[in-house]
Order: sequence, then C-alpha cells, then structure tokens
Amino acid sequence: MNMRWKATLAAVIVVPAAAVFLAGSATAPNAKTAAPVVVTLAASGVTATSATFNATVNPNGLATTVWFQWQPADGDTNTARAIGVGTSPVPVSVTITGLKPGTAYKYQVAAWNSKGTKLGALTPFTTPVTGPPPPTKTVYLTFDDGPTAGYTNEVLADLTAAGAHATFFEIGQSTYTASGMCPGTASYNSCLTSAGNAGLVRVLLAAGNQIGTHSWDHPDFASLSAAQTATEVSRARNLQIAITGQDSKLFRYPYNFATAAGANYLASQGIQAVGADIDPSDWNWQLVTDTDVITAVMTQVHNGAVVQLHDGQDVLGRDGGHPGYLPGLLTQLKAAGYTFGTLTNGGNYPRQIAGIGKRSES
Repeated sequence: MNMRWKATLAAVIVVPAAAVFLAGSATAPNAKTAAPVVVTLAASGVTATSATFNATVNPNGLATTVWFQWQPADGDTNTARAIGVGTSPVPVSVTITGLKPGTAYKYQVAAWNSKGTKLGALTPFTTPVTGPPPPTKTVYLTFDDGPTAGYTNEVLADLTAAGAHATFFEIGQSTYTASGMCPGTASYNSCLTSAGNAGLVRVLLAAGNQIGTHSWDHPDFASLSAAQTATEVSRARNLQIAITGQDSKLFRYPYNFATAAGANYLASQGIQAVGADIDPSDWNWQLVTDTDVITAVMTQVHNGAVVQLHDGQDVLGRDGGHPGYLPGLLTQLKAAGYTFGTLTNGGNYPRQIAGIGKRSES
C-alpha cells in the first residue's frame, strides 16, 4: 500500500515502510470500527524556520497511521506516526524544521486505517521575518513660543498619549506668569524669583522632552545691537538654568531671522542655532487649517527632519488650548514608521544663517 497521499494540496509526506502496513486485523476487542476522525489544531512554537504542528486523531478502534502535510513543501521532517487501537482522540504533535522565514503556510493532519483515509482542515500560519529590524526613522518635532499655561500642557498631553517627545524653544518672558508675560514694571531679578510657568517647564523635562531658548521677548534680531542681542539670549538662557539646572545650549531665532551679531554671540557661548526642514505655518492660524498643517508635514517629512510648530497662545487659542492638528499628525507619523527624537547641542540639524529666513510669523 502506498501511503504517499496525493491531492490538489502539494504535500510533504514521508511514511516509513514499517508503518505502511499496520496489522489490519488489529482492532479493539468488541469495538465498532470505522475510519479515523481527525482535527487539525493551530500551530505552536512558530519561529522563522520551524513550527510545531498539532492535531487530534481518534483511531476508531483500528491501528492507524497519522502524518502531516503542508504547503509550500519546505522542511525535512518525517511526520508519520502510528497510533494503536482505541476509541478516544489522541493528541499528535510534530516539530517541522527547515521552513523559510516570512512565509505563509497551510497544513493539515491526515490519518489512515483499514476503513479509509481522512484529512483535517487546512490551518494557516506564517513564519516571522528574520534579520535586523527595519531601520528606524526619526523626526524632530519642535514647538516655539511657549510656555503658556493652558496651552503647553495640552501639547504635552498629546505627546504623552502618543508616546512621543519634542523640543520646546521657550520665550524667556513667557516663563514667568500664568498670563505668559513678566509684568513690565517688574525687574528682571524679581521676575526670576517668581517664575509662574517654571513648573510647567520642569514637567516638560520630566516627561522626556527637551528645551531650548527662543529669546527673551521675541524681538526681530535685525533691529538689535550686539549688546541687545547678547541680553536677549543670555536672559532667557540664565532663566532656564535657574529653574531647571539644565543648559541645553539650543536656540532658535524669532522669525527664523539670524544676524551676524547673534551668530557671533552664540558661537562665543557654544550655543547652537537650530532651524527647521519643515515649516507648515501653523502660526498663520487665520489662513492655515489643521489639515493644511498635517499635509505639509507628511508630504515633506524624511528621516532626521526638524519640524517647526508652535504652542503659543496666539496659535492655540483658536482650538481652545488644544492644537487640533497634533493628534492626527502624531498618528500619521507613527503609521509611517517614525519615532520622535529630541534635539541635542552638536547635532546635525538645519542651521539658521544670518540674513536668511525671515518671515511674518505672529
């Protein structure tokens, strides 16, 4: 008898000669005999190159031969098994080796006794892909103009929900009070001792985000003298050091407009001015919709891209403190395989060059 079963399913069946002729007269005494009953179960222990096939077989009172067959016909394991007479389901398992990584398979159990051959249902499984994981892609989200209580915390909530991080370029004056501005009649030192939004900045850092400075009160640096330029940068920087103990040495010019005086001062302090690869103009809230922001980012994003966004009151006020584009943007970036990095001094980011990049940012 030839047990090398052939059907429309391409099968791998090896039945040893000793198992081909099981004593056909071997039956359970006083038992009603019939063809076997077979059930294919889910594969277990699936790796890139192996899997364990599982099934149950009821020999129905006759000595029975059991085997597995699968498609594609990879592997080198002899799956034939002999089951003695009995009338209860018997679990059958065999581990197949020599499978191919990243391949979809189907398999089934088969059994024969003197009353006939039965096939179980085809059951699918897929071997995982081997090798190193696909390279990660990183995007650097940055937010200018904060911190502002009631707004920055909404940005942080969205980032946290998505498992994302960002870099916040903060305006020094905005760090002081809940309204976002140090009172004009107060001295710098008195503001420094009562920084109302300092706790919010510390929360940003504790959540794994980065901070940088965005000047003291967001002037056009083209209108400043060298001394005024140094004051704008140093005041904001000294504030961050005072309230966080951290000096990131990261800076972004207001309006993206760098100057020679600014470049000279930053270089003397070892501070890096960081520009952006993508500016979706979310600051222009009168004309640019949330959909526009998402589309602008997703059509330009690439590995290592720095994206310039905002968390100032003038931008987020239209959404009641919640940037409507941010949850959707984070979802789409994650779906595209991006992880979210934070900036560090000395990184390879777009530079802000003197005389280049001015715009009518609010």
